[in-house]
Amino acid sequence: MKRSKSLKLFQNPIVSGIVLCMVFAVVLTAFAAGLLLSGVLPQTVIRETGVVCSSFAALLGCLISLNKAQNKKMIYVLCIWIGYLLLLTLGNLLFLKDRNWNILPILLSTGAGAIIGGILTIAGKKRNKRRTW
Repeated sequence: MKRSKSLKLFQNPIVSGIVLCMVFAVVLTAFAAGLLLSGVLPQTVIRETGVVCSSFAALLGCLISLNKAQNKKMIYVLCIWIGYLLLLTLGNLLFLKDRNWNILPILLSTGAGAIIGGILTIAGKKRNKRRTW
């Protein structure tokens, strides 16, 4: 049975990582919005909540998409991180009227999340070897 081109596209770890990052960002932002609207989180931490959601989205996207990759994981992490940042920047430029947003916290937190996700996938492969006594 032939596979369609769309399924072959999602076998690429970079494309699947960026898509997973965006999906997790939407889900985590919706969860954070529910916490903000219910009063669990105060409205003074809206910006910090967005930064935390984007960093966890980068962590989860890299962790899940790089689980099956064989080599060059840190290059994939860098490409996923840059693609995710480009999509976040494009969304902010298109949908926000306030152009004075600070990109440095988002840049550092998503980078840290992506690098931690890449390190966890590399460390997970080394840990699964059997010990022979």
